[in-house]
Amino acid sequence: MQQQERKPVAAGKSSYDLVEPQRLWDAVQPWNYSTIIDAGCGVGNYTLALSQKAPAANILACDLWREGGVRTGANPDDEKHRPDRSCRG
Repeated sequence: MQQQERKPVAAGKSSYDLVEPQRLWDAVQPWNYSTIIDAGCGVGNYTLALSQKAPAANILACDLWREGGVRTGANPDDEKHRPDRSCRG
């Protein structure tokens, strides 16, 4: 009998719509970093916003929820927007 994959408890939920974006960017200042890790990225709301605020940064987004990267529009053929399978559960 094959074991069915379970989603992490918070899969698909994001706090992104609950924060004031400008306060977040003022506090984090993502443009000051060359590498940013978004651990537990989910569907990538923060990841996509970070990519706009810090376009030169190398952003590594990972999550145990396999479907999350698909929703960000991650493209396995595009080196900059390729989902990193080593971060997957």
